[in-house]
This record gives sequence, structure tokens and C-alpha cells, in this order.
Amino acid sequence: MSHVKIAVDYLEKDWEEPFATFVNKHPDGTFYHSRTYRSFLLHLLGCRCNTLVAHSGGEVRGVMPLMSTNGSYGKVFNSLPFYGSYGGVLASDVEAAQALWVSYRDLLAGVGV
Repeated sequence: MSHVKIAVDYLEKDWEEPFATFVNKHPDGTFYHSRTYRSFLLHLLGCRCNTLVAHSGGEVRGVMPLMSTNGSYGKVFNSLPFYGSYGGVLASDVEAAQALWVSYRDLLAGVGV
């Protein structure tokens, strides 16, 4: 087990290319994790991108596609809404996956979901 600190941040412009490279090279990466599909959903649904990126040493170690909108029952989060949840955590190791899930939990707690 590595003891390198894993940071998790929202997907920002600086992470777009490393994000795309990570998804393209990951054996479980799909079109549904891609920037193209994310852009399509953002345009179609008018939702907000809350995608999380786990990284250490300037290298992406995991991603969690995530979008949100305000629904009739309050704030709704989904890892790629509308066409089914084909997203989910994509990580290079267990530590990165755990860091993403903890950040997701903290995000939900912070908005009262």
C-alpha cells in the first residue's frame, strides 16, 4: 500500500487533458466517461458538472464522473444521468477509489443530501 497523499478536486480546465488520457488508457474507461459525453449531457440537461479527480504527484489516479441538478425533491447527484449510470468510479488503485468515495460522501454531507 502506498503512503502518497491523494488529493481530490473538482474537474477544472487544467485537469481536462490528464483526465482524458487517464480515461482513454484505463482498461475500464468507456465513452460514457469521456469529455465528449459529459459535454453532451451538460448541454442537453443543463446540469452542473461536479466530476471529481483523484491525483497525486501531478498524475491522475482516479475519476468519478458526477453531475447535479435541482429536482422536485431537492438536489440530485448522478454519475452520468439520463441514459443510465454508465459512469462510476474509475481508479488505478484502491486508495484512489477510496479517496473518491470519501470526497463524494463529504460533498453530499456538505449540501445536506
